[in-house]
Amino acid sequence: ALLTDTIFVTHLDPEKKKITLISIPRDLWVTENIYPEGIKINGLFELENRGKQFSPYCSFHLIQKEVEKILGIKIDYVIIFDLEGVEKLVDSIGGINIYLPQDIADPYLVNPHHPSEIFHLKAGWNYLDGALVAKFVRTRYAPSGDFYRIQHQHQIIAALRDKVEQLTSVWHFPTWFKLWQSLKGHYLTNLNFNLAWQIFQSIKNIPADKIQYLVLSNRPPDNLLISGRRLFQGKKVYVLLPRAGENNYLPIHNYIQEKING
Repeated sequence: ALLTDTIFVTHLDPEKKKITLISIPRDLWVTENIYPEGIKINGLFELENRGKQFSPYCSFHLIQKEVEKILGIKIDYVIIFDLEGVEKLVDSIGGINIYLPQDIADPYLVNPHHPSEIFHLKAGWNYLDGALVAKFVRTRYAPSGDFYRIQHQHQIIAALRDKVEQLTSVWHFPTWFKLWQSLKGHYLTNLNFNLAWQIFQSIKNIPADKIQYLVLSNRPPDNLLISGRRLFQGKKVYVLLPRAGENNYLPIHNYIQEKING
């Protein structure tokens, strides 16, 4: 399936030396001209590429336009990784280290290195290779469900950023280009390497405390969404809806602008 269960937008402001990362939950219910009865946002990429395998020839027009409508900002560049691509990326940079305040155990996922065991990480510092990262970003065995997963995704992004920062002193243009080439077939983008390199050079020295992580959610501090149920393919499914009303994204636009410009 081509479901995009991890969706986030990165807003870069090189002048202010500030990055804002905005996560959009996969259960957000949207309506599209092509599917007016409604669909979860994580199904738009699959809807647009129905019958296709993941490849650089897939298109992402639907999800790009929907995210622009939800957030009220223009999306210039899109990159979509498959899960194997994420694993390869993490392994290519030598893995990452993350700190966990408490143990994680998910009976619905297996330990990738010991398939007879459930997925389990102990509290404290953990080294994760690509296979463990793929499990970590998927686990949502907690009362907060998908928001628990989003929290993990933010941890991975922060750890990737730290690792890449460490590598910038020893990895140069040819090394990064070789990495980009090695991931071919596992990503889809309208961004070429030269432009990606320019963006990377402009933001690589932005300090960690200038990176803010936002989540559209049905809980504090934003309370921009509400939980609900909608009929989808003959079944009632759990969804998230704008608190201001279906398709009313104005409070979300205002919230995003306040955070970006603040």
